[in-house]
Amino acid sequence: MSMGFILEQNKAATWRGPLLSNAIKQLIHSTEWGDLDYLLIDMPPGTGDAYLTVFKELSIDFFILISTPSNLSVADSKRTLAMIDKLNITTAGYIENDLLNTGDSSKNKSLNIKKLGTFKYHKDIYDFNTDYNCSDADKISNKIEDM
Repeated sequence: MSMGFILEQNKAATWRGPLLSNAIKQLIHSTEWGDLDYLLIDMPPGTGDAYLTVFKELSIDFFILISTPSNLSVADSKRTLAMIDKLNITTAGYIENDLLNTGDSSKNKSLNIKKLGTFKYHKDIYDFNTDYNCSDADKISNKIEDM
């Protein structure tokens, strides 16, 4: 499910406040989710209305952060983690998105949460090849399932 299904093709969503919250609520409550083991929600970095609406509308068992090994991403991630902590949501850890294959995990260590794994750049991921069996994903999935 994607917010892209709500928007007209090639149109930008310029929603804030109540418009954004209502769109998120519509997506959450009008989708037939079925029996889920996991619901992954891809959200931009931040601490605003979108996060607050999602956390109010859904029962969140735990939160997994995705971060890149960059100073900007780590700074945004720290603010997000502070909000998650304020909302009393359990943080299970973070997944590092090393899209540039820097191999430098030192910046994300300052998040002081468990590292669940790293996604390294691979052309099949970049090209959204749905037939690609990503060993990084398998390792991370196993760690999450063991929680």
